[in-house]
Amino acid sequence: MSYDSCKTQKERILFIREKLGKDWNWARRGVLRLYGEQTIQEQEAKNSAAMNGRGFNAEDASLLTKCAEQIIQGRKILNDRMAQVMVLMPKYAAQLERYAEQERKKKTGQWEI
Repeated sequence: MSYDSCKTQKERILFIREKLGKDWNWARRGVLRLYGEQTIQEQEAKNSAAMNGRGFNAEDASLLTKCAEQIIQGRKILNDRMAQVMVLMPKYAAQLERYAEQERKKKTGQWEI
């Protein structure tokens, strides 16, 4: 099964959730995408100040922000940290599906303002 073969939002979220928990490349890309949604203040403070449904939640922000920064710097992520990330990331599947669909709509010209 591929993302593109998923017909409903629920199928897409389940697909992403499974990939985030099992595939390091998916988890890594998800961390970077969510990090990009954090405000500059949240990135600098390594926390989540606003409950805006974007980026990391307050509980995960410190660990996932540090991980995102390591990835951006090209530093290796230790196996125990990778395991922690892959446990945390599936909960962000719905948010990542929303971003993926926004990008798909932009590319196909179906974007609504």
